[in-house]
Amino acid sequence: MNGFQVLALIILGPACIWSVYTGTRHRKPRQFIFTLVLAAALVLILRPDLATAAARLLGIGRGADLVSYLTALAVLGCYLAIFTLERRIRIQVTELTRTIALMQLPAADSPKSQSRAVAESGGLPP
Repeated sequence: MNGFQVLALIILGPACIWSVYTGTRHRKPRQFIFTLVLAAALVLILRPDLATAAARLLGIGRGADLVSYLTALAVLGCYLAIFTLERRIRIQVTELTRTIALMQLPAADSPKSQSRAVAESGGLPP
């Protein structure tokens, strides 16, 4: 076992255990997928020959190529998730702004507001 594998074991081991612990408490599908990714990364770091065997099984020459392809797919998946979340937040902000504007609308139509508007317009009704 080389130094990088020891460092990965020190970092990914507790992260994987924490992910399993929080996943059993909250039972979210994303947490389960995150735990699987952490566990797979830990296994592939500790046993790099498995990455090569899996790559050959899939028709890819080297395990490093397989890891880079999977990383590219994961980055695209994360981008899509962030884009979807940002869009959902924009929609919520728009709905919230619209609701606040509609709540303030009756206050603008009150008799005091109308009389003030008439006075400011020089006595002409709106």
